[in-house]
Order: sequence, then structure tokens, then C-alpha cells
Amino acid sequence: LDQSSADGHDMMGFGPLLPTESERSLMERVRQELKIELKQ
Repeated sequence: LDQSSADGHDMMGFGPLLPTESERSLMERVRQELKIELKQ
């Protein structure tokens, strides 16, 4: 059992397969920022 990889996943915020509410809002914000970047 590789414990370090599990800790790394938790710190990255990609623990469970289903994204939490905070992860979903974070991904949405990044997506919006990417759209703005591409328009420039």
C-alpha cells in the first residue's frame, strides 16, 4: 500500500472520484478563466 500517493491525492484535492462542491466550483472558475485567456 503506497501511503504517500494517497496523501498526495488528498492534498491535490482529487481524492474521491466524485468531485466535491468546492472542487466543482474551483474547476468551473478555472474553466471561466481559460475562456477569457483564449479570447485575448
